[in-house]
Amino acid sequence: MIAVLLACSAVADKAFAQDQAAGAGGGGSAAGSNAETGAGSQTQGSVQGAPGVPAQDTAATPTETESAPASGLAATTAPPVGVAVRLGDVGGLVAAANAVGGTPLLRPPGLTITPSIGLQEEYTTNAFDTGANQRSDFITTLTPGLLINLATPNATGTVSYVPSFQLYANQSSNNNIAQYLNGAVDATLLPQTLLLSLRAYASEQSTAGGVAPGGVSTLSTSNQTTNTGFSVSPSFAHKFGDTGTLSAGYSLSYINQSGSAAFASGAAQPFFQSSRTVTNQEDASFTTGPAFGRFNDTLYASGAQNSGSGVLDGAYQYLFTNTLRYAVLRRVYAFGTAGYENIFYPSLPPVTVRDGVWAAGLQLTPHGKDDITVGYGHFFGFNAPFARATIALTARTQLAISYSEVLASSQQLLQAALGATSVDPSGNPIDSQTNIPVLLTNQLLSVQSGVSRTSQFSASVITTWPRDTLSLTFTSEQQKLIANAPGTTGFSQDSISGSLGWTHALSPVISLSSYVQMGSTTSQAVGSGTTPVFAGELSLLDRLSPTLTASLQYQLTTQSLNDGNGTFETSNKLESAVIIALQKTF
Repeated sequence: MIAVLLACSAVADKAFAQDQAAGAGGGGSAAGSNAETGAGSQTQGSVQGAPGVPAQDTAATPTETESAPASGLAATTAPPVGVAVRLGDVGGLVAAANAVGGTPLLRPPGLTITPSIGLQEEYTTNAFDTGANQRSDFITTLTPGLLINLATPNATGTVSYVPSFQLYANQSSNNNIAQYLNGAVDATLLPQTLLLSLRAYASEQSTAGGVAPGGVSTLSTSNQTTNTGFSVSPSFAHKFGDTGTLSAGYSLSYINQSGSAAFASGAAQPFFQSSRTVTNQEDASFTTGPAFGRFNDTLYASGAQNSGSGVLDGAYQYLFTNTLRYAVLRRVYAFGTAGYENIFYPSLPPVTVRDGVWAAGLQLTPHGKDDITVGYGHFFGFNAPFARATIALTARTQLAISYSEVLASSQQLLQAALGATSVDPSGNPIDSQTNIPVLLTNQLLSVQSGVSRTSQFSASVITTWPRDTLSLTFTSEQQKLIANAPGTTGFSQDSISGSLGWTHALSPVISLSSYVQMGSTTSQAVGSGTTPVFAGELSLLDRLSPTLTASLQYQLTTQSLNDGNGTFETSNKLESAVIIALQKTF
C-alpha cells in the first residue's frame, strides 16, 4: 500500500507539472481540491449510493441560479447503500489522535511519515469474554504504528497501520496479533479527467456480536473475525461544454473475512465461516448540463461480478437507470428514477432478482454544505424509503441522519462502506461527505455468511467548543435473512443503541474523555430473546512531551443473557478493565 501511495504521488505530481507547463495550472488545482474531499471516484462496490444522492462530495454547494439543478445530483443514480453514519466513541477517537503526537486536523504539505510505538498493560476481569467461568488476567500489548500523510497539489491521503501484539500472563491460548489498518488515497492523474482512489482497511470484531458497536478491549480468539479490504478505483470524466458530462469508472476490490467457524446454540452448521471475494465493477453515466435549464438527466449503467468463496462466488449485480431532475425552486430539486436490475446470488436457495426499478424524491440544499435527500423507491425486488441528511444546526453543531435498505451480504456491506468513507489525518475512518467519524462494522450483530435484507438507521449530533467535544448518537439495524451460503445456516437479527460521548481539555496537554453506550440485540448467536448491552469508558490522557503520551483508562461492559423466558441469567457477561499505556512517536 505504501509503495502504491508513493508511486501514485509521483505520477500525479508529474501529470500536474506537465499540465502546468501546458498552461492549465488552474484546472489542476481544482482537481486537487476534489482529491482532498475524497472525490477520486464514484465507484463504490457492488452495493451503491441512493438515487439522487452524491456518492461522494463532488459538488458540496449547488449553483446559485434557480434554473440549474445541483451538480452534486449528477454523481450517481444507483440504489440506496447500507452505509449508516455509525458514530462511535468520539472521545476515544480524539484521544487516539492526541496519542499519536497531536496530529493536526489538516495534513501537512508533502509526504510525512510518523512511526510510533505503544506499550500497554491491562488488567481485565474477563479474559475469555464469557458469561460463565470468568477469569481475570494481565495483558501486555505492544503496538508498533506507522502513520503516513500525503498532501500534494494532485494527491492527498492518509494510511495508518497499527498491528497489536497481545500477550496474556495466564491464558496464553488467547495470545494474538490483531490487525488495524485504515488507508485512503485520492489522486488526480489528469486534471478534471482521470482520477484514482485507493482504499485499505483491516479490523477485528466479535463474530457472535452482542458487544458495544465499537467493540471491547479483549476478544477470545475463537470469537474473533478479521476483516480485510482493499480497492483500486480509477475513473474518467469528460465535459462536453454546457451539453453534459460523460463519466466512466472501474473498481477492483478484495474483501476477506477470516476467523473460526461459529455456531448458534443447537445448530449443526455454522452461521459464519471464513470467506473472501474479488469484485470487478464497471460503471458509466452521461449527465446533461446547464444548457437544459431547470432540467437535468442522467443515464447510468453499472455491472459487478464476484468471485472467490462463499455466497458471492459467481454472484453478479447489473443495474441500468435513467434519472430526471427538475429545479422546483431555488435549492429544491425533485427527481425520479426508472430502470432495470439483474441480481444473482448462488445461495441456498438461489436468489435471483430481475425486475424494474424506480424511485422518486426531493433534495434540499438550504445553505452552505447542508444537504437533505429523502425518497421512496423499488430496488432489490422490494419497496423501501431512503434518506440522508447533513445539517449544520449551529456554527458548532452538526446533525447527520441516514436510512437505507439493501439486499447484500456482510462482505458487500463492508465493501460499500469502504468505498463511501475516507480517512482523516489522524488515521480514523470518516464519512466522505460529512467528515464525521464512522464505524464500518456494528459489533452488536453477529457476522453471518448469508444474504440479508439489511435496514440501517442512524442519527448523530456533534457539538464542538474550543476545549470540549460532545456527541450523541442513535443507531438501529435489522437484518432479515433471505438465503444462506452453501454449508452454513443463519438467522434474522436486529440491534438498537444510543451513546453519549464527551471530551474535555483540562489543560493544553491533559484531556479527559468519557463514553457511555446502552443498547440491545436480538441474535441467536448471543442468546434467546433480547440481550441488553452496556458499555462505558473513562480515560485520562497526558502529553508528557511533544512525542510521548501517557493514558489511563477504565472500561466497563455488561451483557445480560436471556434464558428465553423473559428472565436473565445470574452469570451475566461482565468485564471491567484498567489500562495504562504509553505512546511514543518519532
